[in-house]
Formats: sequence, structure tokens, C-alpha cells
Amino acid sequence: MLRISHISPLSLRPLILVGALMLLCFSSCSRVQFIREARTFVAEADSLHNAGQSLSTFTFHLSPSKSDSAAMADAAAALEHVRLIYPTAYAHANYYYGRLLREAGNHPEAMLAFIRVVHSRTKDHEIIARAYSNIGTMCHRANEFTLSYDMYQASAAHFLLSGDSVSFYYALNNMAYEKAILADKYEVLSLLDSIENNCNNRNVLVKIEETRAEMYLRVEQYDSAIVYSVKLRELGDTDPTGLLIRAKAFSYLGIKDSAVYYAQQVVESTNSWFDLNNAYYILANEDESKSKEEVLQVAADRSDIQKLIEIRQGQLSQATQLLEQDLTRKPNLTWLWATLATLCIIATSTSIYIRKKKAKRQLISQQVESLQQTRDSLSAQTRQIENEQKLRQEKMLAEIE
Repeated sequence: MLRISHISPLSLRPLILVGALMLLCFSSCSRVQFIREARTFVAEADSLHNAGQSLSTFTFHLSPSKSDSAAMADAAAALEHVRLIYPTAYAHANYYYGRLLREAGNHPEAMLAFIRVVHSRTKDHEIIARAYSNIGTMCHRANEFTLSYDMYQASAAHFLLSGDSVSFYYALNNMAYEKAILADKYEVLSLLDSIENNCNNRNVLVKIEETRAEMYLRVEQYDSAIVYSVKLRELGDTDPTGLLIRAKAFSYLGIKDSAVYYAQQVVESTNSWFDLNNAYYILANEDESKSKEEVLQVAADRSDIQKLIEIRQGQLSQATQLLEQDLTRKPNLTWLWATLATLCIIATSTSIYIRKKKAKRQLISQQVESLQQTRDSLSAQTRQIENEQKLRQEKMLAEIE
């Protein structure tokens, strides 16, 4: 019968060490594989985006068991650890994740994703520009128009660096639109003149007419607002914004039947809560042809819309607060001081080493010089002795002769 002897804990130490090393190796290999898959996933998203496919209709072959948002979140999280090595893949992952979050209505998390894009070290100015543009849109919908203007300005700068002139002029128009809402007529006209004088893209030139109409509405030049909103429609623009501007202008002018007519067209042509809220207001207060019950129904519909807007505004306010915190946050200089301290230590050590090396070299030089002098002195003495001996020999030979 075999007898199992007691196993000492010391004898298990090599096995534990080997097991730990194997676990570490396996973990490292798993992480490398996860990062590789994340980069491939982002590359697939880039291909779908470049092909013109909407984010909401993305079908990823690498993550059939996960939702697009969850899969992109995993990719962004995986690339977080190597963002200095793969900054562009990291920026793209966060951009797509932010877009998906925006479409899902999660504006605070979307804002954080876009902030990570603009703080990434990527040289892809286009993705940074698009992130700033999304941030600007969220600020606009949160009624933070000055902040939105600043974000669109940053977007324009990066579009210019990327060489995308059309997107650059769209961004300039977005800046002008924010100034239009703030009733800054001079700044709006200055920006629009710049676009007209330098841009030949028809879609951009159509869009600036919408901005011009909004500006005249805000500065209470309602006739001009109507003129440019009509011009917008004549140019083929089907966006309900022009209709809403016309409805508001007629309402302010007291022409109720025209205001109601265009407000009804807005209701029939848009799903935008903000546009519907304004159109329902005109229909509830100025449509004299409606019965009391119909007016109450319109008011109820507007109330439902306002509740939805209130929920969204709460999230958008949180998102803009996160942005403002990021803009006012002092940079974390701990790493900088640590780097400077390390450089100082290295510089001091190097200086001491160089001084010691130099002193040693000088000492050796002095010793060599001393030895050289000693050798020269001995050589001179040797030559003198040899000469004296030669003279004595010659003298002795002379005496012998």
C-alpha cells in the first residue's frame, strides 16, 4: 500500500509561480485578442459609415449576439487602455458610440463619449469636427446658444484642417444660425456674406437662406422673414423649418388665417417635438374655425409634446453641465510634475556622472603628463650619463695612445 507523504508548502511554490505566469500570459493574450477585435469592429463601422449607411441600421457581422450600442461600448472600453497607441480607432469608437447614445436619447452619456473624442490624440480632424458638431447640436437643443456657437466654431476649425470645405461652410452656417437666434444681425450677415463669397455648393447656399429667414424673424422684420422663407421653398427646400418661420411671422403680424395654414402644414410634415410644440400653440390660440373640443384636443396634444420636451431638456441640461465642467476643469498636472521630477533626477544624475567622469579624465591626464615629464627627465639623464661615459672612454683611449 502506497503511503502519501505530507507535501510541504515550499514544494508547491514553483507550481504556484508557474500557474500565475500561465494565468498572466493567458490574460495578456485575451486582452490582445479583445483589442484586435475592437479595432476590426471599428473598421467595419467606418466602412458602413463611408458607404452611407445610417448608424441606426448598422448590421455588424462581428457581434451578432449584441446590440450595436453594447458592442460599440465594448469596443470603446477595450481601446480605452491603448488609446495612446491607437488614438484614431479609440476616437472613432467613441464617436459612433456617442451617435448611438444620442439616437437612444441618452444625452449625458453621449456627451461624455463625444468629449472623449475631442480629447483623444488622434490626427483625424474630421472625426473631431463631427464630434464638436454633435456637441453643438445638443447645446442648441438645450437652449445654450452661445455655447453651441463656440462648439460649431471648433467644428469649423477642424473641418478646415481636414480639408472638407463643404462641411466647413455648413459649420459656418450653424454658427450664423446660433447668432440669428441671439438676434445678432451684424454677425449673421457677416458670416453669410463670407459663405456666399467663397462657397459654390448649392445645398449650402440654400441652407443659408433658412438662417437669414430665422434672423429676420428674431429681429422682428417679419416681412423679410416671410420673403426668405418663401425663397427657401422656391429653391426646393422641403424642411419644415421654413414653414414654421412663415407661420410665426404671420402670427406676429396678426394674419391668423395664414399663420394657421402654415402651422397645419408643419404638423403634417414633421415629427420634431420642438416644431410641433410651436405649431400646436398657433393652432390652439389662433384657429378661429375650430370648435372648443378641437381646441382642447390640440392643447392636450401640445401638453403631451411639452412633457416629452421637458424630459429631453432635463437630459440635455445634464449633458451641457458635463460639457461646462470639462471646459472649466483644470488639467491634471500630476503626470507633468512626475515627469518633470523624473527628468530632474535624470539630469542631476547625468550631471554628477559627467562631472565625475570629467574629473577622472583630468586626473588621468595629469598623471599621464606627470609620467611623460618623468620619462623625459629620465631620458635626459640617461643621455647625459651616456655622453659622460663616452667622453671618459675617449679620454682613456687618448691617454693609452
